[in-house]
Amino acid sequence: MSDRGRSRQRSVLLSEFYRRRFGSHSPTEYMNLRISGFRENLERDEIKSLLTKVFRDYQPFEIKVVRNPGDDERLAYVNFETDGIARHIRHNMGDQLKSCLGRHVICDPAGILRDQEGKYIPDRFNRALQGGDRTGRRSPDRRHRKEPQQWNLNQDDSEATRTLFVGNLPSDINEAEIRRVFESYGKIEDIDIKSVNNADAAFAFVMFQVSRKIWIGGLGSWVNRDMLTSEFDRFGVIEKMEYYSGAEFAYIRFTNQNAAQDAVKAMKSLSLNGHRIFVDYTKDDTVPKDVGIRKRRASKSPPPRRSPHSQTQTQIIKTIEELDEEYASTWQGQMIIKKTECNVKLYRIAGAETLLQKQLRDEEGDPLKLIVSQRLALAGQQSLLEKIETTSQKHLSVMIAVGKKSDDDLKMLVRYLREKDAAGVISLPSAYVYIFPYSEAALKMLSIFSSQVRVLTPDCNYLLCVLANST
Repeated sequence: MSDRGRSRQRSVLLSEFYRRRFGSHSPTEYMNLRISGFRENLERDEIKSLLTKVFRDYQPFEIKVVRNPGDDERLAYVNFETDGIARHIRHNMGDQLKSCLGRHVICDPAGILRDQEGKYIPDRFNRALQGGDRTGRRSPDRRHRKEPQQWNLNQDDSEATRTLFVGNLPSDINEAEIRRVFESYGKIEDIDIKSVNNADAAFAFVMFQVSRKIWIGGLGSWVNRDMLTSEFDRFGVIEKMEYYSGAEFAYIRFTNQNAAQDAVKAMKSLSLNGHRIFVDYTKDDTVPKDVGIRKRRASKSPPPRRSPHSQTQTQIIKTIEELDEEYASTWQGQMIIKKTECNVKLYRIAGAETLLQKQLRDEEGDPLKLIVSQRLALAGQQSLLEKIETTSQKHLSVMIAVGKKSDDDLKMLVRYLREKDAAGVISLPSAYVYIFPYSEAALKMLSIFSSQVRVLTPDCNYLLCVLANST
């Protein structure tokens, strides 16, 4: 395609709103896309699945599909982690997007701010910093300043785990309202609200407190506890390690935040004993004694979620026989995949039993037939996993699914999900059931909700099921 043709394609993909506000040109650096104009018959999960397929060569990325409050239109926000990918897609993949999502599809750069002169301000959510002074200053009278605003949150700030950009806020938004929405995802250290000049709108930066706890992924039978201890205690004193032999992940909590930060910086995407590992922060529901936090910044996060048995029962459950002794199977029925019926029974290991009985039975009390209608690629589902992990157990039920009479009852469904490297989705009138085969995602959720249950293995015919209200 000629340069002129590509230029025309890029212009067509821009929304009228974007053109009116910013013109037909886009910045050279951005890492997010806002995609809209989908075919009307596409549902949220279908949109996410199609985008995951189209962008599969550009991983890692995150996709979030939401509804536009103004007209109920579906919008998809895609956040890429590699520089240049978002721009390349918008400039070169318009025809592919229109082919699978609809001929009216629109693709705008997202998360782009401009100052009063129309110059681009690369926001922190994009992480496309262009150098210069990044310190910024906070003004106590931030709502009445006339000069272009600067923000005080530093990308390399040693006090921050993650900083979120939140846009399209009402001009009268206050810190308490933002805190109520985001504090369940971690301890918030600072909220910086900015008003948009000559507009009835605002945006904010939410800075989360650094966690002392880190997650290490990509492990296997080649590693042991001593190796992990030797590798990570050089960054600081390890207060607690959560790891069992053969697991694909581990958690380490240090005695202070600096040690965790040093470990993440040094070990992220590096090799251990010839194997590539992954290191990142994870939510820590404990507060170290040596960390002083101002009262007005104190977190109101709920206590750690535990299964009913985790408080008193430390026995490791590795077999279905042990699972059956410790937990009751309170639901038996059928899961259906591609017209094949699989007879299953569910063991609830965490969350609300009432939710399970309410959502998985009809008005007569008979079990519903659970039809696996969709699948989600396990890659690129970090936002879904984070949503599950932070949902109150009052609105969640975590279960192990096994064959009703034998392991072979679930064999076909388990094999299908493994071959597709996907999770299954069961849509109910007011809830969803997500079913996971043995995978890193399933093991991570098990470690959070019921760490003593370890029945999922590479060769097992069992599934992890998560039932969650749809609202």
